[in-house]
Amino acid sequence: MTIESVMDKHEVVFVVWDSGPGIPPRCRQRFGSRSLPPDREALVSARDRTQRIEEAGGTVRLVPSQNGEGARFELRLPVQNRER
Repeated sequence: MTIESVMDKHEVVFVVWDSGPGIPPRCRQRFGSRSLPPDREALVSARDRTQRIEEAGGTVRLVPSQNGEGARFELRLPVQNRER
């Protein structure tokens, strides 16, 4: 698994990918849907994590793989500037 991050004034962006087989085409259409069938523990866990990120004002999206890599996700989280 590889993780890259970039930060700007308003959000931090994480791109996460692996070298596995990727997301099956039949599951890609349902990615991000609240109605994923809980038939696989990994899908349920990913759905729950996505929901928590969205509740915090962030986003999660499946992005196209590059150069034959496995699954690739982009997570965006808002950054609050707190002066001390």
